[in-house]
Amino acid sequence: MKTRPTVLIIVVLFSNLAFAQEPLGAKPKRARTEDDYKPRKLKEVTTKGPGENSLSNKEETMIVQSDFLPSRVRVSYKGSVRNLPQIKRELLRQWALRYAGSPEFYTVPYESEMLFVENGTDYWLAVKKDLVPKIQQQFNMGEKIDLFLLRMGKVKNSNEWESLLLVEKFQKPK
Repeated sequence: MKTRPTVLIIVVLFSNLAFAQEPLGAKPKRARTEDDYKPRKLKEVTTKGPGENSLSNKEETMIVQSDFLPSRVRVSYKGSVRNLPQIKRELLRQWALRYAGSPEFYTVPYESEMLFVENGTDYWLAVKKDLVPKIQQQFNMGEKIDLFLLRMGKVKNSNEWESLLLVEKFQKPK
């Protein structure tokens, strides 16, 4: 008879522990709002640590960052556009495979980078293809622009590390 209360207590304890944990598997996603993007400087976004689950490839030419750090930055538009380099395309694909589950959602819209400047430092930022002409039409070279962006990781060009930042939307500064 002593074993029944002991077994009952063990079952109750373990069932409470099981219900207290979050369920495994994918969690429902929600669209990011402007409040999700924290005001930061590009220098902070590009130099902040990679996150505990970040990965690098065996050639050590890229780092896929787990903390995508949604940020709102104020920069100046420089007017230049270029194709997204192949190594950054691969970094974006690797990030999407690991953290988004849908590579096409990120790889297809990002084909080019635009040049922006913050405190005298140039930054090439990946911009959605439908936003490129809108930015070109609405902003003159040197004009301030607020960008809402995500950090994907870093790639090694020569001996320098360069961040891959995705511009999701923009607005005129308020």
